Amino acid sequence: MKNHLWINIAITLLLSCLVFLFGLNKINLITTDIGRHLTNGRILVEQNTLVATNHYSYTMTSKLVTNHHWLSGVIFYYVWQLAGWSGLSVFYAALLTIAFIFFFLIGQSRAGWWPLVFTTVLSLPLIGLRTEIRPEAFSLVFFGLETWLLLRMMKKKQLKWWLWLVFAIVQILWVNLHLFFFLSWGIVGAMLIQQLLLRNKAAINFLSILLVIVVGASFINPFGYLSVIEPFLILQGFGYQLAENQTLFFMVKRFGALSYWHGLMVAVVGLGAGGYLVWRHRWQHLFAVLLLISFSVFALVMNRFVPMLGLMLIAFGSWAVGDLLGKNKVLEKSLIPFLTVFLSLIFIVTKSYLSPFQSSFGIGLLPDVEKSAQFFKQQNLAGPIFNNYDIGGYLIHQLFPGQRVFVDNRPEAYSVEFFNQYVAAQEDEVVWQQLDEEYGFETIFFYRHDFTPWAQPFLISKIKDKAWVSVYVDDYVLILVKDNQQNQSVIEKFELPPEMFVAN
Repeated sequence: MKNHLWINIAITLLLSCLVFLFGLNKINLITTDIGRHLTNGRILVEQNTLVATNHYSYTMTSKLVTNHHWLSGVIFYYVWQLAGWSGLSVFYAALLTIAFIFFFLIGQSRAGWWPLVFTTVLSLPLIGLRTEIRPEAFSLVFFGLETWLLLRMMKKKQLKWWLWLVFAIVQILWVNLHLFFFLSWGIVGAMLIQQLLLRNKAAINFLSILLVIVVGASFINPFGYLSVIEPFLILQGFGYQLAENQTLFFMVKRFGALSYWHGLMVAVVGLGAGGYLVWRHRWQHLFAVLLLISFSVFALVMNRFVPMLGLMLIAFGSWAVGDLLGKNKVLEKSLIPFLTVFLSLIFIVTKSYLSPFQSSFGIGLLPDVEKSAQFFKQQNLAGPIFNNYDIGGYLIHQLFPGQRVFVDNRPEAYSVEFFNQYVAAQEDEVVWQQLDEEYGFETIFFYRHDFTPWAQPFLISKIKDKAWVSVYVDDYVLILVKDNQQNQSVIEKFELPPEMFVAN
């Protein structure tokens, strides 16, 4: 019995270490949101000011913005102050690992080891798809914690009042940490629906009060009802389409990457597993079925939910696999172990997205990622800056308050009309000239690998434009300055010949 316990602990630790490794990725500060989150945290800590407007932009400064993840910025800022960029990398990987452990424990409560290990190995690369440091990790942790607590409480039939308090505290933290706080409503609501169908009166009363508590606690935030309704309104009026919000079918058709095919396959498996549990057990596992099917649909409609679907598959897909394999010992003891070991070897040996050891594996920042901002400051380059969408968070972290951005990567912080003009200026020289006349750009600070249809043609046109001079380029960034008297000293020192740039 004791040996069996140690084997269980060893397997759990091994798989947790794999999740931790998937979470370790060097930070591409150029394109991530973490720079803006850190600046939000710094301003609140040092100036006691909660950013609630488009504070970092010179184009739409008065636009009100619901800063629904302000507390994440504070936590990230303190971690960064204490342990630097490497500490942030490790902290984020630890959050992913904690979330995984909760979902793994849920799977362990009903599934055998082989079904659980198999679904875990199948899901691992999906969990590692969104390893950019984001407030989303707090949602994964809280979602796992609340789901585990609720299932454990219902299994033991212990309807204790302290669970109301725990959920209330978690919800107050959650609504201030990340936009997905409303998932708590779904967790409690799904369990309530199951108990209604099972006619469990005591559980129905308990869960009804719990649902009122988690909804009510959501209003305890600096923005009040605005934060509560933000998840349901944030996509309205988006003038800039994000890849993470596209359907899996769109991403497969557009990019054809193995990761999207993998997500599509797991979504189908999730739907099948949910259907099987209903067919086999009717309402006994309806809670699991609702979560499995919901996140399968969410992932199909919006690919940002794929990592959450991977966690759902570990927690509840393992129940369906275990139940199905329980009828066929040959499959359980031969095919599934073989597939699990085979997949594990592929993940370890290959340096593709299926393995944690990709080219970006590691901690801290990518090499030389801060050099372009250092060049800007050392050479006393001037604004206003025209920058592309992706690089906004980087410029906020590196140059604010000395410089403000034209745009940053928050579609909700800018109007549809603004983004229409932003795109048109890169596609139409007449619109560009009008925009330049309006703002008087001195510098173009652009992420070189922006592969939107308008970005590369725009860069090519500006390199050829005699009104602009390229003065800095690296693996990430191209900087151009206006050819005027103010910039002559920089141009004389650092002008890059146009012929060094090759248009593909």
